[in-house]
Amino acid sequence: MSDIVSLTPTNVQFPEIILRVLGNNGRLSYKIKCLAFGLLLYLVGLFITTLTNTNHIYLSDYPWLIKNLVSGFTFYAIIRALHQINPTLLMVSYSLYNYNETKYIKFVENINKDKNAGLFYHIFTLVSSFIFSMLSIFMFIGPYWVQPTLSSRVFIINKSYYVIVQAILGYGIGVVLNRLFYYFKLMNKYFYQILTPESINLIVPKKGGFLHPIGELSLKFTIACTIPSVIIIYRVSTEYLKIGIDGIINIIQVKPVYILMVFTYLIILIIVFFYPIRRSHYILISAKEVAIHYVDDIINEIIQSNKRDELEKLRTLNDVITTRERINKTSTWPINPSLIFKITSILLFPFFSLIVSILLQIYLEITLSNF
Repeated sequence: MSDIVSLTPTNVQFPEIILRVLGNNGRLSYKIKCLAFGLLLYLVGLFITTLTNTNHIYLSDYPWLIKNLVSGFTFYAIIRALHQINPTLLMVSYSLYNYNETKYIKFVENINKDKNAGLFYHIFTLVSSFIFSMLSIFMFIGPYWVQPTLSSRVFIINKSYYVIVQAILGYGIGVVLNRLFYYFKLMNKYFYQILTPESINLIVPKKGGFLHPIGELSLKFTIACTIPSVIIIYRVSTEYLKIGIDGIINIIQVKPVYILMVFTYLIILIIVFFYPIRRSHYILISAKEVAIHYVDDIINEIIQSNKRDELEKLRTLNDVITTRERINKTSTWPINPSLIFKITSILLFPFFSLIVSILLQIYLEITLSNF
């Protein structure tokens, strides 16, 4: 069946360039192309600033390097997660109690032929690209190598590169946001049309953890959204660390806006992980209640039966009670202990990374001050 029809989140059915080129394997794998994307943007800037004789300033701009590299890693992570959607849903669908192949094929075809997909995609990407380019022209002062204090010729050339790259990065952010929107919409339809309470049979032991791949898929998207936090962490650790004259820390001042940004980022990560799988929680609760009610009816029938063999009656009752206990212990989230540890680590990553980066900055400042 997977050879007949598949979800195509990266091989879209509407005119598009970046997602088709970077998101699919060709002569080069999508991994290499995505990681090279950010590096290429940076190297183009190095070439341009070399022509304008400002490459020494450009090379010292570490935030710009980090920003470009992070864009490549983020794009790779989101594409990797998108490639896991089809095998994950296929695996889960095969495990359903009343799996209907024809119904699943129709579901996939409707998703792939969504008439509004192209419209929403271009709204996300073009609007995001326009906003970033306008901000880079009128709002952001920009790095040192695009300052108005430079000669007019150097400023125009460097500024043009800066605006173009900002527009490209804005377009990339639009791609990521649109694919997240696609993922959320897809999972919502999947839980309404394919994975329903009637499709789950918790009485059969092997069916207990079949939804865990959905939790793993959600984790991959959350990881992709965690990567850009590196930029915020770098900004906080370098701009708001105060070192005293003697190399001893006097105070670490973090603006309230940055604290708000970190907590907002945490909330976004929580939403990215839990929102797509939230309905699975209610479905599992419903399926669990149905299964327990069914088992309770069997227990009542056994107790009220008039079997003469009491030993056989007790054995049957014990087996049914064991089944009930197992169903009662079934998690109502598609999450196992290993996944809980992983998602907790991901959610705490911005905070731990911030602490580590500040401590590293302190160490470097103190070390350099001793020379």
